Amino acid sequence: MTAGRLTADQTLALHEDGYIGPLTLWEPPETPRIGDMLEGLYLRHPDGSTGQNIRHVKHPEIVELFRRSQLTDAMASILGQDLFLWRVGFFNKEPHETRGEIPWHQDRNYWPLEPLIVCSAWVAVDDVDAENSAMHVIPGSHRQLVPHIPATEGQVFQEQADPAHFDPDQAVPIELQAGQFVLFNERLLHWSPPNSSNRRRFGLAVRVLPPQVRVLRYDSEAHGVVQLRGGDPLGFNRIVEPTG
Repeated sequence: MTAGRLTADQTLALHEDGYIGPLTLWEPPETPRIGDMLEGLYLRHPDGSTGQNIRHVKHPEIVELFRRSQLTDAMASILGQDLFLWRVGFFNKEPHETRGEIPWHQDRNYWPLEPLIVCSAWVAVDDVDAENSAMHVIPGSHRQLVPHIPATEGQVFQEQADPAHFDPDQAVPIELQAGQFVLFNERLLHWSPPNSSNRRRFGLAVRVLPPQVRVLRYDSEAHGVVQLRGGDPLGFNRIVEPTG
C-alpha cells in the first residue's frame, strides 16, 4: 500500500463521519522551516496582486508542499488519481480575539462548482486545540443539506447554517499538531469560536477537485486550477501553472 493512502477503516470512517484525521503532511523537525515560509507568504509579506485564496498561483513552493504524497495519496483514496488544486484558504486567529467566530456552515453553500464534489484538507501550521480555537465538526452531518440563513453580528461569513436543523452539542474539536491535517467533504458542518487564548492559531484549508467538477464563472485567475497529480481526462477547467 502506498504510504499516504487511506486504509479501509479510514475510508469507512470518512464515509460514516464526513471527516478523517489527524493525518501527517510534515514531521515536527520541518515545522520551523515550513512554518516560516507560510507565515512569510500569508502573514508577514502577503502578495496583494492575487486574491488570498489563490496566492499559490504566484508561489510554486505552496503547490509543491501540497503535492507531497502524504496529502495526494490520501486525497486519491477518495477522489481518484486525477487531482486539481482549486483554492488554498488561510485562517489566522491571533490571541485574545473578541470577534472572529466562523459560524456553523457547510462549504458547499458558498462555492461555484458543478457538481459540488470537493475534498478539503485543513492543515495546521500551529498546534491547534480546543483552547486556541480548534475547528469543531459534527460527525455525520454530511448526510444532509442544511439551509443557510443570514449570519449574526461578529461572525466572519455572511451566512450561517440554520441552527434549527442540527444540534451543536454533538460537536467535537479537531485537535492537531503543526504539520497534521484533517480531511473532510463539502457537506460537513464545521465551526470555530474566537481565539480567546494566548496562542495564535494559523492553518490552511486546501480545496481539491476531481476532473469531473467544473469551476463556474472562470473569468480570472481565481477560476483556474493547478494539477496536483495525474492527468486531465475531461478538460473542463482552465489549468494554470504556478509562477514564482
